[in-house]
Amino acid sequence: MKNPDVQKAVTDHLAELESVCTLFLDGIISSRDKLPYGLRWICKALKQACETQFPDATPEDIHRLLGYFIYYRFINIAF
Repeated sequence: MKNPDVQKAVTDHLAELESVCTLFLDGIISSRDKLPYGLRWICKALKQACETQFPDATPEDIHRLLGYFIYYRFINIAF
C-alpha cells in the first residue's frame, strides 16, 4: 500500500465496487413494489417479531435481517 500505483489501483477499484453496489441496491429498492404482497406481509410480520424478540436491536439491524431474508430466500435463488 506504500506504492502510489497500488494506492491508485485500490482507490479506483473501491470506487467502481461502490458504484456497482449502489446500482444493485437501487435496483432492489426501486422494485420493492413488484414483490408479491405475501412476501411483503411476511417481512412486515418478521419485522414486528424481531422488534418484540430483540428490543435492543437498532432499526438498521432489523432492516439488515430483512434484507438478508429477501436476498437469500428469493433473489439469490433466481440467479
